[in-house]
Amino acid sequence: MMRSNPDVCFQVDQIISSSEWRSVVAWGTYEELAGEDAEQALEQLMRWTTDDAADEPLASGRSFRHLARQVLQYGVIYRIPLVERSGRFQQSLPSSMDWHWQQ
Repeated sequence: MMRSNPDVCFQVDQIISSSEWRSVVAWGTYEELAGEDAEQALEQLMRWTTDDAADEPLASGRSFRHLARQVLQYGVIYRIPLVERSGRFQQSLPSSMDWHWQQ
């Protein structure tokens, strides 16, 4: 679907409670990555999500690059450069500030 209509929009929310939350809506353009670009992006994402910045082999003895090549046989890697974004939030007041609103 995104290949035929690359103008996309997505929303990301962080909800701590009904009185403390953040929400961002972003618009951008879908760009599918291939070849070396896809391998590098997936390898970087795997390192970022595992907190492993070292170039050492994984416990399996394989490298992130090897795993990226395996994953790319079955999946698609893409990026969405943003062209616009908008956000809102609600934040609870610290209890030390509650007296301002009670008077």
